[in-house]
This record gives sequence, structure tokens and C-alpha cells, in this order.
Amino acid sequence: MGLKRGAYVIFFPQLFTALAFSLAVVTFFSGYHSATGLRNVNFLQLDLSDLSIDGYSLSSLESDASKQLNVSTYYTVAMNGWCYGDSVNNVSTCVSPNEPFYFNFETLLDVVGLSSLMSSLPSNIQEYNTLSKQLTLGAWGAFLATIILTFIQFCVGFISICSGVGTCMASFCSFLATISSAIGAGMATGVYCEYKLRINDAASTLGVKASLGNAGFGLAWGTVASLIVADVLICLVSCFSKRKTRYVTIPEKEYQYTEM
Repeated sequence: MGLKRGAYVIFFPQLFTALAFSLAVVTFFSGYHSATGLRNVNFLQLDLSDLSIDGYSLSSLESDASKQLNVSTYYTVAMNGWCYGDSVNNVSTCVSPNEPFYFNFETLLDVVGLSSLMSSLPSNIQEYNTLSKQLTLGAWGAFLATIILTFIQFCVGFISICSGVGTCMASFCSFLATISSAIGAGMATGVYCEYKLRINDAASTLGVKASLGNAGFGLAWGTVASLIVADVLICLVSCFSKRKTRYVTIPEKEYQYTEM
């Protein structure tokens, strides 16, 4: 009976832990070349249709047969790679140029064969390349840690049915996973919001338009929210599932002994 009651008690914490794990996995593998179903999950969207760098335009680059270029009109940047295509509705290919994945504008130019134009980029984008690489690497690592911690938390959660130690371990893993996911989501939000501002500030000279992808941020912060709910539920379970020990005083009986 107690085991059955314990299973009901941990159901909702485990449910939100499983939800957080699923959201973290989808966020982490967005943009990965093998994850074809996650092409529309991204953080940053770049429209290169009006590209103009050092006298080069997109049409002139596409018609330059002497260079082996791979320039597309539209790019989306995700947690584990980027995708490209002819329009927002036709993103057909995803690549993961480096593992662990990081993003900056210099890497994008390298992939499309335009690394020689790096010096022609506006200064506000050039000076952000190093920091954006560090932040996107940090977000990648934080979400990988979140996946590992939530998986451990989910497994340990079943032990909490019959063990106070299991509840403590689940609480600890949940706390670490929440911190890790919040750091990852915060880094991704900060770096891509800043990139959007810097690219759009230089739109008149660069010809690239940037916008944010709602799906990537929604999944990342959804992971954080799910873990916070799991934290609260685990704490409630820990507080209310403790059985109170009742001490019953048994009155002493008086016995009469008859001398023989």
C-alpha cells in the first residue's frame, strides 16, 4: 500500500522531469545535420538576399563560377549547427561545422568560402566574434549538462518512492539541472539578441537582415520552467511525504503478587 501511494506521490515530479529532458534534447540537437525534423528550431535567422560586402552582392557571388562558393539566401542558427535554404519556408540543409558547436560571423564566412571578406565586416560585428564564440560554446555545454543531469534525476526519482536518500539525490540533481539550463538559455538569449542588434545596426552597409527564432527560445526557456516546477514538486513531496512517528504511552499495569 505504501509503495503504491509513493508511486502516486512522485508521478508529477517525474512527469515534469521527463518533459524537461525532452525539451532539452530537442533544443540541444536543433540544427544538427542528422536531425532533419528540427530544421525549424533556431535562435537566429539571417536573410542574405541583399548581401553587400566589399562590393560583393549575393547575385554576383552566385554567378561567379571561378570560386567554389556555397552561398544561400537564408540561414538559421541553432544550438548544434545551422541550416540554410532559399527562403524561411525552404530550409533544406543543416550542417554542424564543428563539434562542440559555436557560432560567430567569421565561421559563417569560412563555410561559404568568403573568409577573405572578414576584414570588410563592420567593426561592431568583428569585435563580437570572440565573445559570441565563448557564449555559444557555453550554451552548448550547459544544455549537454542539463540533458545528463535530468536523465540522472529521472532515474533517481524512482528510488525516492522508498528512500529519503533518493529524494535528496533527486532534489540535488534537479537543482543542478535547473541552474545549468538557466545558464544555457541565458547565454543563448544574450548572444543572439545582441547579434540581431549588431547585424541590423549594420544593415545599411552589410545588407544582412537578422531576426530571432521563437522556437529555439521557447524550447530553451520551457526546459527551465519545467525544471523549476519539478524542483517545487520534489520539495513538496519531500515535506509532505514524511511520516510522522507517533509515540503512544502505554499505561503501566499493576500486578498483585500473592505470597505462597
